[in-house]
Amino acid sequence: AVTIDRLVKSQNREIAVLRTIGTSGKDIRNVYMLVPLVLGIPGLTLGILMGISPNFIVLRALSMMLFGMALYRSGILTLKRSIKWYRTYSRRFLGLGLPVCAIGWGLYDVNESISSMIHNLGVPFVAAGYICLVMKLLLRGAIPKISKRLSAAGQMALTNYLLQTVLGTIFVTGINEVRGERLTVVWMMIITLVVWMLQLSWSKPWMERFEYGPVEWLWRSLTYGKAQPFKRRLLQL
Repeated sequence: AVTIDRLVKSQNREIAVLRTIGTSGKDIRNVYMLVPLVLGIPGLTLGILMGISPNFIVLRALSMMLFGMALYRSGILTLKRSIKWYRTYSRRFLGLGLPVCAIGWGLYDVNESISSMIHNLGVPFVAAGYICLVMKLLLRGAIPKISKRLSAAGQMALTNYLLQTVLGTIFVTGINEVRGERLTVVWMMIITLVVWMLQLSWSKPWMERFEYGPVEWLWRSLTYGKAQPFKRRLLQL
């Protein structure tokens, strides 16, 4: 997440320079929106077809990051579309992706490899559908409290990403030990929901007290070669 943020800021500066020297908006759009899509499609396709192979899961994740950059550049992630547009495409993407993922879940206990491949096919559509749904709710002002918590979680995204792995491992291992058998998809969804609720609950109070998440602070300190300000300074009245 930190890397994407740095890339986006760097690209903003590049675009400003290109506009200054007279580069057309169409050419800029082709380079900064279409190129990530073109690069992402092959990797995403391989990740889907290869199913549960760890190497291709990483490739799929990198491809989804490129798609995210393309969505940002197109204005979809920055509320540049209408409520009607977001509503329409959230229904289309979720209507296509959720049934495909449901089929994958249903086949999990029958054939894990085929289940994973089918599930991977639906994931990009579900992700796009959720994005459009959240953007619609933000435009309508329907989730002001949740939006603040989501914003805080995003500001410490790298910390939360690493904690997801740690907490997920702890929960899965612990529940496996208690149940004495491998977790089902339903249990995995419950664990995911619990981890998300925990991260949303602690991210906002943390960001109210500190400038960065702990890992983000460490990353910036190493990048600049010196310790960065960590605790927020209270305004003196």
